Amino acid sequence: MKEKIWIYGIGLLMLALCTSYTLSMDSENRQPNILFILVDDLGYADLGCQGSKEIRTPHIDLLAKTGIRFTDFYVTAPQCGPSRAGIMTGLNQARFGYLDNSGHAGLPDPEVLPLMPEYLKSAGYRTGLVGKWHIGQGTEYLIKKREENHMPLLPAKRIDCAKPWKRGFDEGLFIVGGGGYYFPFREPYSNHPRSHYYTFNSAESEPEEFRLGEDAYKTDFFTDAALEFIKESGEEPFFLYLSYCAPHTPLQAKQEDIEANSHIKEKDRRIFAGMMTCLDNNIGRVLDLLDEEGLRQNTLIVFLSDNGGPGPGKNTSLNDPFTGEKGDVHEGGIRVPCIMSWEGVF
Repeated sequence: MKEKIWIYGIGLLMLALCTSYTLSMDSENRQPNILFILVDDLGYADLGCQGSKEIRTPHIDLLAKTGIRFTDFYVTAPQCGPSRAGIMTGLNQARFGYLDNSGHAGLPDPEVLPLMPEYLKSAGYRTGLVGKWHIGQGTEYLIKKREENHMPLLPAKRIDCAKPWKRGFDEGLFIVGGGGYYFPFREPYSNHPRSHYYTFNSAESEPEEFRLGEDAYKTDFFTDAALEFIKESGEEPFFLYLSYCAPHTPLQAKQEDIEANSHIKEKDRRIFAGMMTCLDNNIGRVLDLLDEEGLRQNTLIVFLSDNGGPGPGKNTSLNDPFTGEKGDVHEGGIRVPCIMSWEGVF
C-alpha cells in the first residue's frame, strides 16, 4: 500500500488523471469508468486503514491496500455544502460566494464554470447522481434561508444552475439538502422536509418524488440505485457520483449492524460503528458488482470525505491525532480520508 503521498487538493485531481489517460488512448479502447464515492462527516481516524481499532471497514481497507491512500488530503471547506461545491467545480468555492452552509449560494452558470459531470458528459460518459446533493436548494427553501440570514436573494438563474438535473447528470436519485433520517419513510420521519427524495432521468422535466417502505435504510437504497445504474450502463463509459450521507447524524443504524459492534461499550459510538459497518458492506456490494461485470480494471474509484468529523459530542467521530473538527479549519476539519484505486494503473 502506497501511503506517503503528499497531496493538497480536491476532487478534480481524479478528473485530471482520467482526462490525461483518456486522451492518450487509441480509438479502439474504451474510456475508463469513474466511480466517485463521497461520504459525509467521516472522522480521519474512523477507518481500519486509518488506524482505527474499533471501527471495522474491511472493504474500504482493501480498496486502500490495492490503491493509493492519501495521508495528507485536504478539502477546501470544513462544511458539507461549500466543500462539495469545491469538489464539483474544481475551484475554491469562495470565488463564487459559497462561503458556508447557511449561505446556500448556488453555482455559477455552466458557460462560466462547468461541473465535473458536464465535462464528462461532453466526453461521452453516461453520468449518474445517487445520494446527497447539498450544493443547491429548491427555490422556496433558498429564499427562506437567505431571508433568515439577512442575505440578498439570488437571481433565478443562479438558483437554476444549482439543480443537478440541469448540470450534466443524465439521471439520479437524490436528496436536496444535508442530514436527514436513515429510515426516511418511517413514521414519524416521513413528513419531514429532509425525508423527501427525488428521481430524474432528463434535464427537460422536474424530478419526481421517490418513496419506499418504512424499513428502507438510506445507505442500502442508495446502493441499490448505484448498482442499477452500473448494470444499465452496458458498454457505455460511466461516471457515477455516489454520495452517501453516512456517517452524518442522526445516529441511526440497523439493529443487526449495531449488534455486529457489541465490542464497543459506549452506546452512541456503537451506533456510529453500525452505520460504518453498513456503509462498508454497501461499498463492498458495489465493488463486487464491478468484479462480476468485469469492470474493475477499467474503473477509477475515488473514496473521499467531504470534511472532517464533527466530534465525540455529535456523531462520535474521531479525527485523531489532529486538533479540530467539522466547522473549523484546524486539521481535523479539513484533512480527510481519501483513497484512489485503479487496478492495473496504480
